[in-house]
Amino acid sequence: MVDNRLDARATLEAYLKAWQEQNWTMMTLLMQLTGREYGWDNRKMRDAYSDYRLYGFEIKSSNHVSLVCVDFVVNMGYVYGPASTEQQVMQFVLVTARVVKENAPFGPDARGTWGVNPHSLLRLGSGRERGIGNA
Repeated sequence: MVDNRLDARATLEAYLKAWQEQNWTMMTLLMQLTGREYGWDNRKMRDAYSDYRLYGFEIKSSNHVSLVCVDFVVNMGYVYGPASTEQQVMQFVLVTARVVKENAPFGPDARGTWGVNPHSLLRLGSGRERGIGNA
């Protein structure tokens, strides 16, 4: 049997690298299809993620929830706040990132494409617990 987690992991790694580079277009392409159906585009991606500048990440573990869903525990180092903010502190958090295989919005399918749930990575807080992702 093929281990589908490897493709899911590669998708997550590419998504996180795109976030580091602030490549909102690539992040939009790598998110799950359902996110796009909900209106996530390059602008919404930038608005949601740009105040979180990701400096590093390490995928610590994975949980194969089903054939079409893998949760990854990711250790991330990031700085929160606009670049013009004088007081910026590096924060390290463990976050569970969900990667889902879909062939259409709201259509999990083993024959589909892996995509990152954008809400799953936005449960970071800012030290002030700014909750912008509630999935």
